[in-house]
Amino acid sequence: METTSFSTRQSRFWAWLCIGAIFANFLLDTMIAPALPAMGTTLGISDSQLGFVFTCGLLSSAIALPLGGRIADIWDKRLVLIGILALSLLGSACAALATSFAAAALGQALLGAGAILLPLGVVITANSGDGEKSTAMVFVSSGVSALAGLVIGGYLLDHYPYQSLFWMVFALNLVLLVIAVATVVISRKVQLRRTTDAKLDVAGGILLGGALALLLYSTSLIGRHGLMSVSVGLPLATSFGLAVFWWRSALQTASPLIDPRQLLDPTVARFSLIQLATGFNATAVMVAIPMIVTTGIADGGLGMSEAISSYVFIPSSIVLFVAPMATLPLRGKIGAGGVVVTGSALIAIGTALLIITHSIPSIIAATVLGSVGLGLLLTQTFDLLAVWIDADRVASVSGFILVLKIAGAALGGQFAATMMELLPPARGFTFAMVIATLMICISIPASLRLGRRANPA
Repeated sequence: METTSFSTRQSRFWAWLCIGAIFANFLLDTMIAPALPAMGTTLGISDSQLGFVFTCGLLSSAIALPLGGRIADIWDKRLVLIGILALSLLGSACAALATSFAAAALGQALLGAGAILLPLGVVITANSGDGEKSTAMVFVSSGVSALAGLVIGGYLLDHYPYQSLFWMVFALNLVLLVIAVATVVISRKVQLRRTTDAKLDVAGGILLGGALALLLYSTSLIGRHGLMSVSVGLPLATSFGLAVFWWRSALQTASPLIDPRQLLDPTVARFSLIQLATGFNATAVMVAIPMIVTTGIADGGLGMSEAISSYVFIPSSIVLFVAPMATLPLRGKIGAGGVVVTGSALIAIGTALLIITHSIPSIIAATVLGSVGLGLLLTQTFDLLAVWIDADRVASVSGFILVLKIAGAALGGQFAATMMELLPPARGFTFAMVIATLMICISIPASLRLGRRANPA
């Protein structure tokens, strides 16, 4: 790219446009879960179906992240940004207008493509000429957006129907899309295809996405049809069949979308287990809390509004935003292993507190403890990647375990929603928290092994 003042201005313009898109789309990350009870009442769908609607966005993100990275390598990144904005626009409209379970799930799946914005933003801002300052703004924007989503979402849910959340995001995406398209039309400086060498493993994405989607869809039907019914068994069997085809296809593909062979490396397997467990735990908690908060007192819930279920997450979101800053000084005192184990222990303690009680003070205390632990654990484990993994593999392994984290989050969210439906709400909530706590405990040995020494043999 030429380094003229015009090209620099253009690069900065697209960088800030992408940062704006990240802010607009990541608002929904924290607004959706508190809106689930209202969505279920309006659409007349069960808790487990609500869980599937929520996890559709996560599943879409898991496939979109690696696929989107390849697409950005092939086509002009500005066109990729426009495409994501268009999908987000369509998804938010579909979710807002949804009158059925299928339409709501489709809307979330389309919105999940917005996950591509984070890695795309890193690449676009890196070329803007502002260096690390602009790149840092990408992550700051996503963090501020998540916090703003809780505040704005709580207000909207308290005063308007839940559809207002999606219409707000629709309006923001529409403005950004119009600006982006108008800029491309005026400048006429777009290279449709940047390279012909990169290949897309579309088949792998379809097979893996289909396998995961059918697995979660089958669990969403257990409450209505029973575990042994054909309605549950058929999609479940199809899910396993697609998973087998995906595995075989990935082993035979030179550049698979997600390479399962990486799990054969014990170190990668340990990192993967930690990410899978933290994803499961965090999303199970995020889905279950709004449901128990809005459940009637007679059924063991708190009988409060969706707005309250949004506001209770604000303290933990603030803590999650600042907790990673404590990793470095804490590591200087207790070592990398100490930070990893401390993070895991705090998450487990926070979730275990919810097994004992789910009052508002307990929920706030538990989520704050979990956020401190999550901030420490994730920051330190990704730092350890550079220690344990060869430099030329860090990027691919990071992408691989991030996808597994999202897959774990989808499983955790669906599990919590299904338990809340199958069991009486209070018992379902407690059981979901027990399993979420056990998931973190199971990952602690892997955490201990990774943090045992700074320089592996």
